[in-house]
Amino acid sequence: MIGEFVMRPLRKQNNLYPNIGKGMPYRHQTMVVRRTVYDQVGWFNLSYVTSDYDWVCRWESSLINSERSAYYMKGNPVVKMDGGGVSATQESKVIWEAIQIIKRNYSNNIEVYLTLLKRLILFGGRELLKYLGQENYLSKLKHRKYNNKWSEK
Repeated sequence: MIGEFVMRPLRKQNNLYPNIGKGMPYRHQTMVVRRTVYDQVGWFNLSYVTSDYDWVCRWESSLINSERSAYYMKGNPVVKMDGGGVSATQESKVIWEAIQIIKRNYSNNIEVYLTLLKRLILFGGRELLKYLGQENYLSKLKHRKYNNKWSEK
């Protein structure tokens, strides 16, 4: 347990092209999406544990050659999570699904594949630390990452 910290979206406010290979680019619990977008992209594919990630990948890949209309509202965090969800408890399944989703939606995008490779290496490193009984070290690394990276807005 590393205590409370604020996670910012991977997609920055002025970056209209987030690299989906890193993972979920939005804090999707707070996304507000028009019905017309669902009509265009389709609904969630519930055969995935990561159906939200699949949906965002389909949405992002459909926007590559079109005008974007995503906005961020500044302010304090509006969602508090405990970090014990499927993404954390079934990370190997989440990673496997991400590979399949990226393969289907970004088959020709080398940048997405390179950041996915980085994500896989970091996952492997975390798994190795767990295997070696170094969860305490892993917790310290996460705590340092989030305290340093997000202390400034």
